[in-house]
Amino acid sequence: MSVAEICYNMHASPFHVYGQLYELVSQGIARISGEAPESFRHEESAELSDVIPESMATARSQLRAGDVESAVTTLQKMVEKEPKNTEARTLLSSAEDKLLKDMYTPPLLPYAVPRVIISEDGLTGQQLLSRMNGEWDVSSILSICPFREIDSLRMIKALLDRGIINF
Repeated sequence: MSVAEICYNMHASPFHVYGQLYELVSQGIARISGEAPESFRHEESAELSDVIPESMATARSQLRAGDVESAVTTLQKMVEKEPKNTEARTLLSSAEDKLLKDMYTPPLLPYAVPRVIISEDGLTGQQLLSRMNGEWDVSSILSICPFREIDSLRMIKALLDRGIINF
């Protein structure tokens, strides 16, 4: 992964990531695998310059149509490909804020307690948040979850929609 990809996936600043990488490399735990050749970077940026405006138009169209979740997905992919695109990051931030407000509707509320409603056998291969034990509310689960709030809520909603949990 590039440092930009690590920053995006870890939701961390480049300063923090570079500091941690320096420590890991200094201790011999990690190594730098190299840099992308200059020609690759040029081709990639040319390819991105064609895709980004089209993706921005798609995301704006999705937002106008009220499909905020699809817009968030489109914008997340854009930011992953081009982390320094401030326009995409700004639009993503506002779309995520809107999606958060939209997602906190009954039965998915901060104080609601999710319960697994399928048998243990049916859980094979399911990625469940470890604290969905019928005791923790959504807010408590989110406070210890290693993912961003929006991503965690989307996971919880997907489990609810698939009939794996209820409140």
